[in-house]
Amino acid sequence: MEFFGKDVIIPAGEIDVGKTYWSQIFLREHPQFEYFSYGRTYDLIDMQRTEKHDKNITGPFTHQSERKCTQMMEEFVQTANGQIIIDGYLMNLPFRAALFKYLKQYDFKIHVVYFSMEYLVRHFYENACKAVVKSVLYERYIKSFKKRYIKEGRIDELFDIEDHIIELVSKRRRMSSEEIYTKYLNDPEVKERLSDEINALIRSIYKYHDYGQESRIMYYGSDIFYWIHE
Repeated sequence: MEFFGKDVIIPAGEIDVGKTYWSQIFLREHPQFEYFSYGRTYDLIDMQRTEKHDKNITGPFTHQSERKCTQMMEEFVQTANGQIIIDGYLMNLPFRAALFKYLKQYDFKIHVVYFSMEYLVRHFYENACKAVVKSVLYERYIKSFKKRYIKEGRIDELFDIEDHIIELVSKRRRMSSEEIYTKYLNDPEVKERLSDEINALIRSIYKYHDYGQESRIMYYGSDIFYWIHE
């Protein structure tokens, strides 16, 4: 991959396919890129709502939250120095087309890094297991002080805990990361959430016609298209 001028990297693929992990590795190798995460931005919006006790907005994925997240993404694009990566769920074709059109207005060359269905089949279950365990452990870890940290404006500290939750729990319990994952895969809450994650993937595949997109239109709108199989 070579970059000149205004480039935007778009990791694309289904849930729990590894887009964020890939993005983190990419950023270590290309530190000049600025990073925008839809997932992290939704979390930030949700925390800000919690701090303000906004009773008119419920749930993390309401229309109000989506509009606010889109506004923050637009501000990010407008103020970016030139090379960026946007990490989000882009299997929704109209949303992806609108995003590409917006990026073109600012003369970005669009690099789509697509995680194929073959790759998804190989890696989804392992990725989903780890994601669910991390999520459950994080929520339990911060339960007693989350609201206080949000009120004190210590949101970055919460994000740092989330990013390092496995290391923190491993150290506290004197277990390796693999032992942590193995232990908590038997947790009832983890099992329930993992089932929900699998069902969400199945719904998404049918809702967004993933196989049809892969064979015909996934690459539309991109300037350079990278296909990940393995």
